[in-house]
Amino acid sequence: MRNTQLLVLCGAAMLALVACNRQAADTETAATTPAAPPAPVVTPPPPTPTALTLATGGAGSYVADSSGRAVYVLEGDDTATKCTGDCIKAWPPVLAPPAGAPTAASPSVQTAMIGTIPRGDGSQQVTYNGHPLYYYTEDAGPGTTKGHDMVDKWGEWYLVGPTGLAMEDKDSDAAVTGEAAPDEPATAPATDTEMPADKEADTKTDTEEKESTSEY
Repeated sequence: MRNTQLLVLCGAAMLALVACNRQAADTETAATTPAAPPAPVVTPPPPTPTALTLATGGAGSYVADSSGRAVYVLEGDDTATKCTGDCIKAWPPVLAPPAGAPTAASPSVQTAMIGTIPRGDGSQQVTYNGHPLYYYTEDAGPGTTKGHDMVDKWGEWYLVGPTGLAMEDKDSDAAVTGEAAPDEPATAPATDTEMPADKEADTKTDTEEKESTSEY
């Protein structure tokens, strides 16, 4: 019985010694392992100013951003207050970067017409000829103009030409108000009483011959 107790005590002592040795080894390993260096802080490049250029499609040449994506104007929206809330989910405003100013990336885009206007959230929206510019979320990318001449609950939307005027289907020089330019007067069709020049000459000759014969 006594021998059994001694064996139990010796076993417990050995287990405690092994545990102490393992703890000491872990502590030594932790002390000798160098700490991982902190991850480098990546500084994003400064934003580049929004650049406007020209793209060409079925409606003609229209203003687009530097990637060629079409931008639109909303009829009657001169203060960037007509498209807010749910509207900007479908028609996101073209925003200027926090630093820098929008520029022209094409000589056909008039730099003097490019500007910005503050929105209610404090951001700056890019304008052209004083009219706030918007994207259309249904456009697949550059070259797509599904928003042109669209009418929804916020109004009518148009592409804008390089001269700063909205582009309508019938008249690319129509004003942003959506009013079409006056129609040109139609040319009056020729009437049946008009006589071709060659036939008129023949008739005159026949008349002169008859008058000459009647003198005899």
